[in-house]
Amino acid sequence: MRSNGGSALLTVEEFCRRYRICRTTFYRLRAEGKGPRIVKIGKCTRISETAATEWLTAQEAASNELVPA
Repeated sequence: MRSNGGSALLTVEEFCRRYRICRTTFYRLRAEGKGPRIVKIGKCTRISETAATEWLTAQEAASNELVPA
């Protein structure tokens, strides 16, 4: 699915498959405020490509902060 900006919208299943996490982890991260930004379309939850990329970048940055120099 494409949003108005031409960016694809991923389903939760597609997002989880891409980043190799289970749905339970996705929803836990969301509940903890650590998940990607979402778009609600009716009852459907979607994640834009931009939000997915920003989420991954944030995860990488957080992981690098934990590594001792």
